Amino acid sequence: MKKVCIVTQHRFSPPHCRTYDKAKILSSNGYDVVTIALGNKNLPKEETLEHTILLRVSDEGIKRPKLPLLNNPVLVYKLYSRALRTKADVYHIIDMDNILVGFFLKTIKGKKVIYDIGDDFPSYNNFPGFVQWIIRSLEGHLLKYYDTIIVLSKSLKKDRIKYTKNIEVIPHTPDPSFNPNNVMSSKKEVDYVLVFEGQIQSKKGIIEILKALSLVLKEIKSVKLLLIGEIRSDEKELILSMIEKYGLKEHIEITGWMKHTDVPKYINLGDLGICIYKPWSYSYVIGVSNKLIDYMACGKPVIGPRNFPEMEKTVNSAKCGILVDHNDPRQIANAAIYLMRNEKIRKKMGINARKHIEKYHLWESFEKKLLAIYDSLWY
Repeated sequence: MKKVCIVTQHRFSPPHCRTYDKAKILSSNGYDVVTIALGNKNLPKEETLEHTILLRVSDEGIKRPKLPLLNNPVLVYKLYSRALRTKADVYHIIDMDNILVGFFLKTIKGKKVIYDIGDDFPSYNNFPGFVQWIIRSLEGHLLKYYDTIIVLSKSLKKDRIKYTKNIEVIPHTPDPSFNPNNVMSSKKEVDYVLVFEGQIQSKKGIIEILKALSLVLKEIKSVKLLLIGEIRSDEKELILSMIEKYGLKEHIEITGWMKHTDVPKYINLGDLGICIYKPWSYSYVIGVSNKLIDYMACGKPVIGPRNFPEMEKTVNSAKCGILVDHNDPRQIANAAIYLMRNEKIRKKMGINARKHIEKYHLWESFEKKLLAIYDSLWY
């Protein structure tokens, strides 16, 4: 049995879907999977999950720079040495935070390494242009040492293909639990439920969404906004004060973080999904939000942001929703009101959304692509 060590800097509490889904596929196909993540004294150092053994490396007291490529050398060494002790056959490195870990595993120990990119990290923190150029160039140089690169979108591949040809696009593919039939028995207390999934923060449009909800309630009273996730800690006071200011408390439910495979049951309580991103960085603009795909997998019509090329293309090609100006609460509100008042159109868009997922984001295709990458490492 071949052993895989996944290295991530997520805390894995609960497990991050992008990493855990790969562990699920690998373990279900005969691989022994170990995941190394970050932790602290409040989390166990070792934990047995359904599809992976989770090992946590403490980062307490380690200051981490804003430049993801130039991670704290102490943390890089701790992750590298812990990964090495797993004696894995393949090391699957998640995101630029860990790119040096994989580089050292390859150049010093000659290990097989995969680099998995979910965001365009050179642009993620809005560094000045020359800093982004330096980070991108350094990343490009390091890419050449990896056996294979996995990216979430064609845009991420386009920006890196000049450095290496070994790049495979595997878009976000929801777990099979994300489907219209995965429902919980729950009495609907209002006529309409709007759904937002993910971390609740201003970069993901929550301020505009709250303002839009206040406008919706002037025309349709029996509406609830279901927030599936947790409020970002440094914005909690701002967001709660806005909920209070607009008198939305009775119309909002916040679930907190939960196991990813439990999320679809809550999405399916809703009538439509809202995905309003802000063009905070180039990485956001060229990406395809996981929440957008998750809503579509559950057969929900969506309200998405205009002028985000990959997301706009997805919504338009699937004919599954309405695109709006991310800065305009009135447009968001009008789109929600239109969908709520037009049941036939709302249901048709939901059916279209699910058909798109079955064509382009099917779990079986995800599994086949990932296993093909791993198979290629041995030939």
